[in-house]
Amino acid sequence: SVAGATQLLALPGYTPALRCCVSALNRRRFVMPLVAAAVLPHGDFAFDPSLLSNPTSRAAADGLHRGSLLAGRLLADAAPDAIVLTTPHGLQTSWDVGIYQNAALQGVATVGRDLQESFGPASPRKLYPVSLDGQTDAGLAQQIMDVLSARHNVTLQRGWNGVLPMPLHWGEVLALSYVANASAAHCLPPLVTLGLPLSRYNLSSAVATGFLQLGRDLGRLLEASSKRATSPASSRARPFLEPAFS
Repeated sequence: SVAGATQLLALPGYTPALRCCVSALNRRRFVMPLVAAAVLPHGDFAFDPSLLSNPTSRAAADGLHRGSLLAGRLLADAAPDAIVLTTPHGLQTSWDVGIYQNAALQGVATVGRDLQESFGPASPRKLYPVSLDGQTDAGLAQQIMDVLSARHNVTLQRGWNGVLPMPLHWGEVLALSYVANASAAHCLPPLVTLGLPLSRYNLSSAVATGFLQLGRDLGRLLEASSKRATSPASSRARPFLEPAFS
C-alpha cells in the first residue's frame, strides 16, 4: 500500500537502498501490475558489513545493509508474477541493452572479491560463495524485446542454444539474494534480466538520453502489463531505471 511504503521509506537506512515510486502509486490512473521498484546494491560490503574493519565504514555499510534487507522484503511481499532486473555487470554488448533469453539462470558470487579488487588481496577478512538459481519469463522477455526494439537498441541474448543456464554473477546474485532471502520459500519468481551495454562506461554522455527514454518506455510497458511485476535495479543501473518510475 502507499501508506505502508511511505512508512518503510521513513525507517533509518531504508532510503539509500530504495527508490520506491510512492508518488506514482498515489496517482489514480496508475494500474497495479507494476507493484514495486527498488535500487539494490551489489557491493559485497553491503551484503556482509562484517568484511569491513574500519568503524566508520562498517557503520555506513550496516545502514546500507539494513536498507537493502528492507528493500528486498518490500519486493518479496509484493508477490510479483515476474521480476525485471537491470544489471550493469551482466552480459554486455557494445551498444545494445541485452535481454537474457535462456530459460535457466544460474550463478555464484564470491563475497569479499569486490573489496579484494578495490583494495588488494589482503583486504577482505573472508571469502565465501553465494549461489542463486532462477528461471526466465520468456514471454515477458519477448514482449519487452518486441516493444522496445521499435525505438531503442535492444537485443535478445541466448547462449548454448538455450540448453545450459545463462550465467549470473555478483551484479545479479547479490542484488536478487535480498529478495530471495526475504521470501517465504527462499526462491524467486520468473525473471527478465536486462544487461547494460559497454558504451555506458566511456560514452555515457552520448547514450544517456536514449537510456532515459528507454527507461520511460519500459515503465509504461510494465504499467500496462497483465502481470504483477517488480523492477529492481542493481546499483549503478539506477540512472537507467529511475525514469521509468518518476
